[in-house]
Amino acid sequence: MKGKANFITILLFCVACYGLFPDTASATRGIVNIPIKDKNGTEVGIYDESHALVIGVSDYTGGWPKLPGVEKDIILVKEALEAKGFNVVLVRNPEGQELENAFERFIDKYGYKSNNRLLFYFAGHGHTIKPQYGGEALGYIVPVEAPNPYDDLKKFRRVSMSMQRIEEYALSIDSKHALFVFDSCFSGSLFALSRAVPEHISYKTDKPVRLFITSGSADEKVPDTSIFRQQFIAALGGEGDLNGDGYMTGAELSDFVFKNVVNYSKGAQHPQYGKIRNPNLDKGDFVFRLAQLESKERGKKFSSYDQDKSVTVQPVTEETPKQYAEQILLLEKDLVAIDAKIATMKKELGTTKLGYNDGLTAVLKLIQEKEKQQQRLDELRKKWQQAVEHDIAVYEKIVLSSSGHDLKEAAWNKLVADYPEAANLATGNVDVLKMLLFKKWVEPTTGIELVWVEGGCFQMGNTSGEGEDDEKPVHEVCVDSFGMSKHELSQGQWQKIMGNNPSKFTKGNNYPVEQVSWFDTQDFIRKFNSQTGKSFRLPTEAEWEYAACSGGKKEKYAGGSDINRLGWHEGNSGDSTHPVGTKEPNGLGLYDMSGNVWEWCSDWYDKDYYQNSLRNNPRGPSSGSFHVIRDGCWNCSPWLARCSNRDGFRPSNRLDNLGFRLVLPVK
Repeated sequence: MKGKANFITILLFCVACYGLFPDTASATRGIVNIPIKDKNGTEVGIYDESHALVIGVSDYTGGWPKLPGVEKDIILVKEALEAKGFNVVLVRNPEGQELENAFERFIDKYGYKSNNRLLFYFAGHGHTIKPQYGGEALGYIVPVEAPNPYDDLKKFRRVSMSMQRIEEYALSIDSKHALFVFDSCFSGSLFALSRAVPEHISYKTDKPVRLFITSGSADEKVPDTSIFRQQFIAALGGEGDLNGDGYMTGAELSDFVFKNVVNYSKGAQHPQYGKIRNPNLDKGDFVFRLAQLESKERGKKFSSYDQDKSVTVQPVTEETPKQYAEQILLLEKDLVAIDAKIATMKKELGTTKLGYNDGLTAVLKLIQEKEKQQQRLDELRKKWQQAVEHDIAVYEKIVLSSSGHDLKEAAWNKLVADYPEAANLATGNVDVLKMLLFKKWVEPTTGIELVWVEGGCFQMGNTSGEGEDDEKPVHEVCVDSFGMSKHELSQGQWQKIMGNNPSKFTKGNNYPVEQVSWFDTQDFIRKFNSQTGKSFRLPTEAEWEYAACSGGKKEKYAGGSDINRLGWHEGNSGDSTHPVGTKEPNGLGLYDMSGNVWEWCSDWYDKDYYQNSLRNNPRGPSSGSFHVIRDGCWNCSPWLARCSNRDGFRPSNRLDNLGFRLVLPVK
């Protein structure tokens, strides 16, 4: 039961449909203009954007009863608001500070545009405190860690959010219309109660307003299966349009939920409704445009494009990639904060600041919270990738359709607009875009998996002070971003393109191809690029070393200092190559960059080249007799497997310890 200590905080995540063009895909939720008209059809106002913050608290930890029904409630409210065109931000089980942060971030992002409409929905425990000195009671919404106020009133007041604080938020918003909905029971003086008969929409409707609805008054008990939520959603579905004009105002919504909740709860609940006690913010009304009007608008918007049957756009994913990315960033920050808390508590454990038994319990709770947050983060990243893939699929269908082939440039610019890192990509370079965003991409013809290597500057050469003369002097080099094959090219991948296998160790398709000359690699690349339309090539020496050192770090071997963990060499190989990827990767997820087989680079070799090397994207000498090889090999000493080690072979050499890997440049 949700009693007087009762309040559900629900924060709904934005669900926006992908829209390349006005007549192409689904309308984007949240940023679609919503015109408001009176009964004569005269436009009296317009919403530029619609945003909702939905907060739900169910897993209480401070002594309040848990509310398992809240999780279902907030999902259903989220879906109902999205159906009304809202961009929804969803927040689950916030602590006191997180609750404040959620309100402030939401208002900072969406609350300063005059023609936005904002909706706040909280589901969880609420509580009313009557001052000892007399006066009006003050309502609170209860975050997940708040204690029972009868056990620790001081802490309860400190971590819970009062209606006074809610009023401060309401007054800080520049948007004309804001509706606060609390599926909780409490009372207070924030708003003036009203039960007026709902009016038709008029010019007055557009005036500023702050509306408040609660699911009950103080001391009333609300069932965990929320009648209020059921009626709120029914109202949004069309039942709340009491005068039949195609719109539902806040007054109509409150009247509908009041009558129905009182009825279905058999008089146990009495929802409260009112406007803020402020003469500048109590004249207008919040407006929902209901289904029949929205469907007509959608019909006008998409009917002409739908005539082109060659375009079939699949149903949109839950959120836009940008929205998922924002959520991911917040969760990543939260995880960093949790790690910092855990580290601090470990240091204080057993001291006067933190008793041993209580401290262990607190640390355990934080660890469990971290695990939950990490799981949510992993789920969000998966959904983000699905959302990006959806947008890419929409783009590809548009440019391949009979109506959209001439929109390729505009569609591409829209697709990459939220990714500044994609600014240098050629129009239509979808595969590199996937690699850039997902940090990997699998070439479908061969199954070659590429890993994204973010460009940067590093100290090239032997930074430890040892090494050979051709590894000196250490000098700064900067390389652009590129994709690099995760593994050395395998025998199976070679055979798919060339139809033969030149290798000595023919033990399986996943062994590295060897006995290939530099000239052989160029033949492979030409044929491969011809079949795929790509621009694969050998890495430059600088690209190879930068990638081997996990993105330019000071590493002896590719991934650290333990060669036996990272690579095959003369001391552990058993006089043979080994399947690619059987040792541990380096920091970028690249395998076998210290051992197994030598790898060809594109540069000519010059032992003195570092004395005159270019700083930006060096490509080696203009000519020579030998081409650079890097990596070390199965019958080499670990000394040769160092990241900075250099050597050169004649381009015609074919050896059983010599192979290669590929890169795919961005530009």
